[in-house]
Amino acid sequence: MTRWLFAAALACGGLVANVAPTFAQTPSAPANAPTEAASTEAAPTKAAPTEARVDALLDAMDMRRTLDEMLAQIDAMGETMGQQMLGESATPEQRDALKRVVAQQRDAMRGAMSWETMAPIYKRVYMRLFTADEVEAMIAFYGSDAGRGIMRKMPQAMQITMEEMAPVMQRIIGDLRNTLEQEIERQAETEASSAR
Repeated sequence: MTRWLFAAALACGGLVANVAPTFAQTPSAPANAPTEAASTEAAPTKAAPTEARVDALLDAMDMRRTLDEMLAQIDAMGETMGQQMLGESATPEQRDALKRVVAQQRDAMRGAMSWETMAPIYKRVYMRLFTADEVEAMIAFYGSDAGRGIMRKMPQAMQITMEEMAPVMQRIIGDLRNTLEQEIERQAETEASSAR
C-alpha cells in the first residue's frame, strides 16, 4: 500500500510543480510584434513600477480568483491521478489511505500557495521584471473587457488543456508505476540477499 501512496504523492507533487506557473503567465507578444530596435515609438522608460501599481495589476488580472480556481483544479486532478495510481484492484483500505494522503497534500498545498503567500511573490517578481510602462500597459489590457474576458477563460483553458493531456499523463503514471514496482522489487531482493 505504501508504494501506491508514495506514487500518488509523487504524481500530485509533480503536477503542482508543472501546472501552477502556467496560471501566473501573462500573454506574450505575437511573433510578428516589432522589436524594440525596430519600433518607431518612443522607448519605454525603465523605471520600476511602484508596489501600488503592481497591486493594481494583480487586481486587474484577478489573480486571487485565478489562484483559487487553479488550486481547485489541482485538487481534482490530484485525486484523479491518485485513483489512477492505485488502479481498480485497490482495496477499500488503500482507497481510504489515498483520500487521507490527498487531503493532507491539498491542505499543505493550499497553505503553501495561499494568496497571503503568493501575492508577495507575485509582487516581487513583477516589480523586478517589468518596467512601470509595462505594468501600466498590462493594467490597461487586463482592465479592458477583452483582458477581463481572457483572464476569466484562463482557468477553463488550463482545464481543457489538462483534459487533452490526460492520455499523456496516464502513460506517464503507468510508466511511473512500473518503475516504482521494479525498484521496490529490486530493493526487496537486495534486502533478502543481505539477510542470508
